[in-house]
Amino acid sequence: MDLRVNEVMKEVASHYRKQQAVTSWTKVDMLLELYDHAISNLEVCQTTPEETRAEDPVFSQAYLSAQKALWGLFSGIDAEANEVAFNVVRLLHFIVVKIEEAEFDISINILKGLRSAFSAVQAEVNELELSGQLDIKSHTLGVQVTA
Repeated sequence: MDLRVNEVMKEVASHYRKQQAVTSWTKVDMLLELYDHAISNLEVCQTTPEETRAEDPVFSQAYLSAQKALWGLFSGIDAEANEVAFNVVRLLHFIVVKIEEAEFDISINILKGLRSAFSAVQAEVNELELSGQLDIKSHTLGVQVTA
């Protein structure tokens, strides 16, 4: 009898995880949303005529929103975790410098490349995270897989 209860509980837990997957965001989903937010706001900045930027509230809002998204990306990376994390931090720093220089096209292209790399592994990482096989420690890019 207890064996059957355990089987039912496992089925319920499995069903719950699958339902939760439909309604909840994974860390990769949130990461990709930050990239999308930064990219779309930088595209607004890029299309704003240079001579109107100082007085344009839409430009100012987009500029600040892009910076906030970038700081969100920075805050989720432990640069000391591994070489990939360190290099992503370096790229994000370069993007910040280019934004300050109003070179939005370069920033957008780099962000799209980074986003594409994370997007390529999104399905696999989501599956591992939702099944409990991937333990992402303290919101950082340093990832530890538990099997």
